[in-house]
Amino acid sequence: MRNWNEMTMQVQPGQDFVIELKECVGCGFQWEVEFDSGLELLSTNDIPPTQRMPGASSTLQYRFRAKQPGRFRINATYRKPWIPLGQATGLDAETHISWMVSVA
Repeated sequence: MRNWNEMTMQVQPGQDFVIELKECVGCGFQWEVEFDSGLELLSTNDIPPTQRMPGASSTLQYRFRAKQPGRFRINATYRKPWIPLGQATGLDAETHISWMVSVA
């Protein structure tokens, strides 16, 4: 595992919010996103790189809505899907990001 980052955010019930993640599909990595049931995934949008060149990163936007008051988690793992989770090392290592979303 490469690293684990945790962030927090605060939103209102019914409020939409966006999480953006950089991705380089050409490098073999993809994001896997999981979230608690108090959040609703409204859409995903892939924004292409501004420069057209091999290995350029696109941006994935995940638009969520907070359905109810509470504390909810979003977990994202950036990995090569053909390598079993937790077994990648070196340049193939996974990156993990987590958000704690407080809805009040």
